[in-house]
Amino acid sequence: MPLKIISIFSFIILIPSLSIFYLGSRLNESEESMLRARYYAAEEERLELAVNQSTLILEKLEKGLLPLLKKTAMDNESINELSSSSIYIKHLFILNPKGKIIYPLSSSEALTPREADFLERNDHILRDPQTYSNSQDKSTGWYSWYAGKNLNLILWTQTSDQFTVGVELHHDRLISEIIKNIPDKLSEESYQLVLRSAESQLYRSSTEPSTYSNILKAELPAPLQSFQFAYHFNEPVFISPLRQYFLIGFSLLTALSLSGICFLLYRERRRNILESTQRVNFANQVSHELKTPLTNIRMYAELLQNRLDDEDPKVMKRLNVIITESHRLSRMINNVLNFAKWEKGKIFIKTDEVIPDQICTDTLSKFDLAFHKKKLTINSHLNASKSILADPDLFTQIMGNLFSNIEKYVPDNCTIDISSLQTEKQTEIIVQDNGHGIPKKHHGKIFQSFYRISNQMSDGVTGTGIGLAIARDFARAHGGELELIPSQEGACFKLTLPNLGNIS
Repeated sequence: MPLKIISIFSFIILIPSLSIFYLGSRLNESEESMLRARYYAAEEERLELAVNQSTLILEKLEKGLLPLLKKTAMDNESINELSSSSIYIKHLFILNPKGKIIYPLSSSEALTPREADFLERNDHILRDPQTYSNSQDKSTGWYSWYAGKNLNLILWTQTSDQFTVGVELHHDRLISEIIKNIPDKLSEESYQLVLRSAESQLYRSSTEPSTYSNILKAELPAPLQSFQFAYHFNEPVFISPLRQYFLIGFSLLTALSLSGICFLLYRERRRNILESTQRVNFANQVSHELKTPLTNIRMYAELLQNRLDDEDPKVMKRLNVIITESHRLSRMINNVLNFAKWEKGKIFIKTDEVIPDQICTDTLSKFDLAFHKKKLTINSHLNASKSILADPDLFTQIMGNLFSNIEKYVPDNCTIDISSLQTEKQTEIIVQDNGHGIPKKHHGKIFQSFYRISNQMSDGVTGTGIGLAIARDFARAHGGELELIPSQEGACFKLTLPNLGNIS
């Protein structure tokens, strides 16, 4: 199989197969990305659910304690009643409008060890104005800080008489309440929810240690911003491996199918080429076998013409028909044989000195009877009398094919203009008629092998469709050109040949 055919078939097979695989892979990637985005959005929503639940607990605690703090009277009974009003209250403290701690008093004889410990741990915090300035609401706020590994958490508010009343909360009980209210659907085996502080892990939804490849984190709202939920999970398989295997298999199946189609096309092409070669060889053999007897018929007809008495017009007329038709048949046979040789690269140009005008005149003389029968007027303006280098047989065949087209397609009573001229480098021969001409849409095709124009003038006219193609190929083989040039009427062909013969 030729390398060019292999390259074309490889392109036909590989491009669709690789395109299917590429587009399928991109589609899988796109779908996987979409499913992953949806999955992560759902997991973030799970995590957000835990955070929102913690926010609700803090808001509920704040709404329950603040009214009590605001209504606190500055007497021991009210203070004791407030201290025992909620399990979340660890210690109570009160500052006067000047920021001095009035409860618990460090100098009081009734100061308990727990209250003394509270003051020792928190005295500098309680006296610091910054503790009460970070709140958006200047009259209420939270404050948290670490003392060693322990979190201290206070909620404070200002009363109507500018006293600051606050409580230190049991953060352990608060965290326990948050853990207790974690939604049940956040405690499945396929993932793990962990609550961490800055120092330690406080909660894990599963007691069994597991390895997870992914994690999402979210901080709790103030004042527990040092705590965070960590959501551990393993990504599921979004796209089944079977889909990738199917895509590979489908791409391979496409490649195999296209390979089979290409093989059938190549085999059919080879069969057509073989049949065409056989037909051409048969035509060549028949043409070759006809050439010798046809030459004898033409030779003896011409001898007979020279010996017959001119006074017998009927015999002479019939003899002229034989000679004319034998010349036409010879041209057809030569065209077929030379076309086959040209296609096989077996045409060898044998240059010699020839006179272009002489070639035109000799070739034209062979069409005298045919042109006379059609009542064509021949106007010759020949000005190429200097010798050039060309193959006389091929030159004659070029002119013969041009005149043969005039014989076949130009209507009766038309005028034929044949002119030639020579410059320093080339010779030009122009053959023009004033017939119906060639439609513009056919101008680019008339030099193609076996192409024939179908119209009222050409239908029913015998021909092979290779005359102009052979003529142009022979002209180009000499380094020249045969072309159809624009004209006011009819068809106009221009043959250009180099004077010194640029043979290819």
